Amino acid sequence: MRLANIIAGVIAIIISVVFYISSNQLPGFAVKLAGPDFFPKIVAILQAIVAIWLIKLNIIRWRSASPEGEVGRDNTRKVLLVILLTGIYYMILEIVGFWLDTFVYSILLSMLTQPQRRIIPAVITALCIICVIYLVFSVLLKASLPLGILF
Repeated sequence: MRLANIIAGVIAIIISVVFYISSNQLPGFAVKLAGPDFFPKIVAILQAIVAIWLIKLNIIRWRSASPEGEVGRDNTRKVLLVILLTGIYYMILEIVGFWLDTFVYSILLSMLTQPQRRIIPAVITALCIICVIYLVFSVLLKASLPLGILF
């Protein structure tokens, strides 16, 4: 599992770099410090820091002789599925639009992380996520969210 964590950390760093570079396409404000590009850059930087920390911890554990508990393949599959879903979410965001894409993505992530996989809590979680993102970006930062071809 240590090797899987190191690989996941490297993939997270790559995704962070892609998100950071992609956030440069968002408009920035010359007057204000925090424009629509500010929050995605902060998230990308924080993700890279956490990924570097994950790699560091697993390299230290790898060098130590202490045995680690056996972790099933299920967790590795979930991590890879989350990475795949995130990539698909990012690729179709402009086409499908923020509302539908984020709603479906949030439901899928909730269903993936819940032990019982109930649909009602997943839908409620998805609606809460959409509301928070809408408040932060549209209301506070005055950024336009991608509407897609459906709206």
